[in-house]
Amino acid sequence: MGAVTDARKEAVDLIVSFLERDAYPPVNQFLEVFTEGTSFTPDEICYTSRKPAVSWVRHAAVYLLYTYYHLTLHHVGKRLGARDHSTISHSVSSMRAALVPDSSVDLTVYDSCSDPIPLRFRQSDDPFLNRTFATLEILLADDSFLLHDIQHRASFLRKLSRVSGVSSQLLCYKENGGPLLQHMRGAASYLLRRFRGVSYSDIGKWLCRDLSTVRDYHLSFQDLVQQYGIFPE
Repeated sequence: MGAVTDARKEAVDLIVSFLERDAYPPVNQFLEVFTEGTSFTPDEICYTSRKPAVSWVRHAAVYLLYTYYHLTLHHVGKRLGARDHSTISHSVSSMRAALVPDSSVDLTVYDSCSDPIPLRFRQSDDPFLNRTFATLEILLADDSFLLHDIQHRASFLRKLSRVSGVSSQLLCYKENGGPLLQHMRGAASYLLRRFRGVSYSDIGKWLCRDLSTVRDYHLSFQDLVQQYGIFPE
């Protein structure tokens, strides 16, 4: 039990250390950065070893990818050695249990665990804008999104919906909705214009909006991107 307890404590410490960073790495660099403070390599984390020291570091990596990068269980599994979603779900549950208050853990450092937005996207006073920026980085780190999903309306909306947590039906709903919907529509317009060169007219068809509304979405969101310097042109 001693080895397991030590490994669990190391995993908790790794999460604390990661959350205290000034900036989070892009998701495609996560494992390299995450393992810098350990005696393990990314390959070892993705390997099938069941040793407590390896397993708990893997649990911590899974927890961060799922909770802070908003990857689905399926996509976390793909990044960590093609593990199935039930294995990844078990890792998330194990790590959450390890973060339960006890005499050895100062939970004041976990206050941010309910907010899955990386620190470097908390630059705005608008939490909905911060969430939108984080959604964009996850999408832009996904090669399949840029090569395939962004080319097809159904795939694009499905991926945007899965990562953002905003349903495609709401994105295309005729009512304007709240600030999160407005930001996400702006993000969709920005992605399609910048990375695919789609016309305002065609974006309007994808989002069920008229041309002038889509133009306003795109230009307003582009101004926000430039203002906060999130995605350099």
